[in-house]
Amino acid sequence: MKIIIFILFRNASVLKNENGMKIDCFGDNFSFSLDLDYGKGAFWHCDNGKLFMGTENESQTTFYYSYTNMPTKGKLKLKGKEIEVKGSTWFDKQGGNFNFLDIHTHWEWFSMRFYDNEEIMLFNFPQQKYSDGTYIKKNCTSERLTNYEMKPLGFVEKNGYKFSCEWELKIPDIKEGNYKIVPIIDGQLNLAYFEQLCYIYNKNGDEVGLCFVELLPGVYNKKITGKLLMKKV
Repeated sequence: MKIIIFILFRNASVLKNENGMKIDCFGDNFSFSLDLDYGKGAFWHCDNGKLFMGTENESQTTFYYSYTNMPTKGKLKLKGKEIEVKGSTWFDKQGGNFNFLDIHTHWEWFSMRFYDNEEIMLFNFPQQKYSDGTYIKKNCTSERLTNYEMKPLGFVEKNGYKFSCEWELKIPDIKEGNYKIVPIIDGQLNLAYFEQLCYIYNKNGDEVGLCFVELLPGVYNKKITGKLLMKKV
């Protein structure tokens, strides 16, 4: 059984130690306690961690690293039923000076986890024709990615905003080079973030991994309002 939990740390605690992290999260009819090993370790993305948020402007930058493959085990409690879980966790840390309300900084983010124990992170700004990313290999080395094409194959509308949905990825000289990213679920709008869990297929139609996608409304909408952040979905 495949389970992906995307955590925005609310009602949660994260404790770090020399071996990894312990995450406890509590909610209505839902809680989990997870032990995470550091696994491959942490990787700086983009230019030694520096990511321009859609434009080469020093005032619109962040620093970003991830633990992309952390062996994980623990317990999930859902509506009174306790389930033991085991798998792998992707842990992100990003921060910096940029204007979130400026639609030019809005992104499409792809967290690709391949079944062969490799990962790819893609930070794409289609409205700015700018992209960056990282390829994390089995041998715990990484490579910066700036030469790829992410083509949307469809679109959906949430709360009156347009988001891309299903993509064709061409990434020359990296792994198999061509992939299709296909949503498993319809997706959900979490404040301004539209999130989807997807399958990754190679050009032969074989399922080769899972991908978590995070999309911002400024990519395909010329105007957004603060009301978007207040809407319940």
